[in-house]
Amino acid sequence: IVSAHPGVVVPMRKYFETVSDVGRYQAAFGNTLSIDQPECVFPGDIAAFIRVPFGPNEDEEAKYRETRPGSFGLKTHKMDLMDGHKLAPCVAQADRLAEDPRFHDAWQMHRHCLIPAESIILRTFAHGRPALKRVRRADGLPLALAGLWHGEKIDERWEYSFVALSLAADRSELLPFSVESQPSGLMPVIVPEGAYDDWLTAPVKQSHHYMHPYPAERLVSESLTRTPGT
Repeated sequence: IVSAHPGVVVPMRKYFETVSDVGRYQAAFGNTLSIDQPECVFPGDIAAFIRVPFGPNEDEEAKYRETRPGSFGLKTHKMDLMDGHKLAPCVAQADRLAEDPRFHDAWQMHRHCLIPAESIILRTFAHGRPALKRVRRADGLPLALAGLWHGEKIDERWEYSFVALSLAADRSELLPFSVESQPSGLMPVIVPEGAYDDWLTAPVKQSHHYMHPYPAERLVSESLTRTPGT
């Protein structure tokens, strides 16, 4: 952790807590979990994501959900060739996906995914002090964060990565995601139950139909003294 100078506010960073209980994961998402995950996922960590897969050669669409391990932060060959983007991005702003070359291919190929999470962890520094907050569903059920995934075959093995989506929202909708004196202008895209398969299979022209702020009254937040799992 790098501290900030007094009076300086460092941009907010978002991580998430994984759904590690196998029974809880299957009850919420209808999938089997057989992936070892850290309690709290940071950029570059391997965690579970849910997609509608392509066929054996990754070129034919199937119509069922599966859980895959992927690196948190979208990694593509195109990014390797771009200057100024050495770190794989973990969050992508939904209204810029079509124009941003880092996410263009995954967006145009509608490679939608769900990122199962118990909660979202917000971390920032304000006035020289670290600030932590946990945001979760008020009913206690896991969150399904909307994301995009990418897969590349490397040395005869498929490797996957994913990025979470965010969107702009008004002040009342953003309240659970505000940390001290720094209200965020963006919030994660959270997919409600009943829309999981619709989001995973939505064509590009319909994808923005699912980009709505999650109701603030269905979320609760609490301050933390340390990051879970540390």
